[in-house]
Amino acid sequence: MHKGKYVDRINFKSSKSKAKVVLVHITNPVPLTSIQITAVIGTFLSMISFLANGYVLYIIYGNKEMRSGTYYGLINVSIANLLVAAFYPFTPIFMLITYNSPLKHSVWITYIMCSVTVPIAIVSLMVANSTLAFIAVEKYYTLNQDCTLKRKVKKSKIFAVLVGLWFITMIQHWPRTVLVMDMSYIQGICTVYTDNSVSRRIMLTLSAAGIAIPFVIMCICHTKIVWKLKQRHRFFISAAILKDLKLQNFRETNVSNQKLNNAVKILRHVALSQFLCSFCWLFGFYATVLGYAYKASPFTIGLSYAFMYVCGVLTGLYGPILYIFYIKRFRQPLQNCFIAFWSILKVA
Repeated sequence: MHKGKYVDRINFKSSKSKAKVVLVHITNPVPLTSIQITAVIGTFLSMISFLANGYVLYIIYGNKEMRSGTYYGLINVSIANLLVAAFYPFTPIFMLITYNSPLKHSVWITYIMCSVTVPIAIVSLMVANSTLAFIAVEKYYTLNQDCTLKRKVKKSKIFAVLVGLWFITMIQHWPRTVLVMDMSYIQGICTVYTDNSVSRRIMLTLSAAGIAIPFVIMCICHTKIVWKLKQRHRFFISAAILKDLKLQNFRETNVSNQKLNNAVKILRHVALSQFLCSFCWLFGFYATVLGYAYKASPFTIGLSYAFMYVCGVLTGLYGPILYIFYIKRFRQPLQNCFIAFWSILKVA
């Protein structure tokens, strides 16, 4: 790819039209307009996502009752989404400030972008998906086991799994980032736009596996959870009919089951919305990478890149919105603030 960085200068004397083609497909694969639009929209969405996920962490931290494995998983998801929102905007910003500028050959900007900002954003995106799969597994395990383990032991296992997800995902992505650093360049988003078919296949395969495998695990667990809850509900109805349970106990159990059903439903909606955005991100990623590989028009490459970027940011935005909409503990502080603000406006 070093050859691609300077090929516009090498071939300029031989043919102007050829220089333009090379410039589009190698030096600046994404058009300037696409980068500008992506930077503005993406930065705006990233700011909202950062505030929303920070609010989720604040609520969970302030409520001591939210200390179950599910909430620890949601903390991990929010941290991952925060990192995506914090580091993802740097990619189009770096591309924008170095576009057709001598800075595009800056070693330091290339190093910061390709070894820090881009890997952290991608790793965080994959960790968020893996954590959603972990939450589904943990919820299914809770339904099937009488949790008699001590709280500290359970916490330690949960923390070990969540930290392990970060470690495994970093091992998958960071070594490759270091190995291909000499082929990385800013306008190519490190090695996203590469002519090396082997590197491209590895990149696409890892990206697809990082989303598809957790999605399959999540779907299997939630399917089993739904079946388990229906089985439990039928059992308690049968027991009530046979008078094995008192009416009061049946009512209490029914309310408890309803709360559990609602909680599982919310988690399922959160997981499905985030995975939907992740698959849209994956579609945009494949479209922009393969579009460059097969010499598609700059408009197609730029549109695919913008779509990929926006979907990547949106992965961390739907979750907090669903928490606020469905869960009273997340919604109540905002309602109190709104009521207080409205009262001040009335007095003024």
